[in-house]
Amino acid sequence: MGLFWIAFVLKSLFKAYSCFKGRDIETVVTFAPFHTALCCIAIMMGRLPAVTYIRADNMKHSRNYIRNGFFYLTDWLGVKLSSKVFVVSNVLKRTYQKRYGIQDGKIGVQPNNIENRRSVSDSERANIRKSIGIEPNEFLIISSGVFNEGKNFSFLIGTMKHLAGQRIKLAIVGDELARTGERKRLQELVTQLGLQSLVKFCGWQDDPAKFVASSDLYVHPSKHEGSPNALLEALGSLVPCLGSKIEEIEEVLEYDELLFPLDNENVLAQKVLKAAHDPAYYSYLKELSLMRCERYSFKWGDELLKNISSL
Repeated sequence: MGLFWIAFVLKSLFKAYSCFKGRDIETVVTFAPFHTALCCIAIMMGRLPAVTYIRADNMKHSRNYIRNGFFYLTDWLGVKLSSKVFVVSNVLKRTYQKRYGIQDGKIGVQPNNIENRRSVSDSERANIRKSIGIEPNEFLIISSGVFNEGKNFSFLIGTMKHLAGQRIKLAIVGDELARTGERKRLQELVTQLGLQSLVKFCGWQDDPAKFVASSDLYVHPSKHEGSPNALLEALGSLVPCLGSKIEEIEEVLEYDELLFPLDNENVLAQKVLKAAHDPAYYSYLKELSLMRCERYSFKWGDELLKNISSL
């Protein structure tokens, strides 16, 4: 594996330079400091400005010291070569400023966006709900994403035991990317808690936004995030959204009423129960979610071009 990365880096350095050579390049734009570092020969020899976009901290959740040391050095070089760095959140901005001493004038925030809003017709909504076993008078919670420990679907499943007998069901859209055993673990948890009739695993869907838009409430229970794209897509589906009270999700949802702690399933259960049975409270959650949707509804490409042209 070590020989692979050495060969990959060396080949990428010269490949990047050959792509730039003989072309009229004005600015280098990459989507990771590592990629900026791979363009170092071209940037230095061409004296080109570089803009680096960072969407996640690739060292935050790894305990591999060799891997993290490698990325620390390449990220340092990528940041050093950059004329401007953009990150997707203020949380990530603070992280990179602390790690590499980046001054405020060199780093900015450009969050991920909600490109399109999505809704479904009444008939399409009814058909989707029927396809996963949801009765017309049942309240449907939905969540989505890759099955891994960090997405924390087990917390959401655990919350469902407090909602038994309330005509509330949970559907989870997604699956494993590789065979990690997480799906089996979640299914065993559902069986252990006796929730087989309340929790539905929908697998990967070609159009998950249709399922989200057909639900009554979206819940995002992650333990950690970079920029929660699934949550942004849910906001764009115009259903009320709740999220775990971690920094990255707090920045997106902002309002305390849309957040819940990860150390107490009862707090989330009470919010869900109130949303299911109190129309005024449900409308309030929907109004707050719509305001957060407005915050992230912009053309990302237009912002990209504006940031580049400002150099």
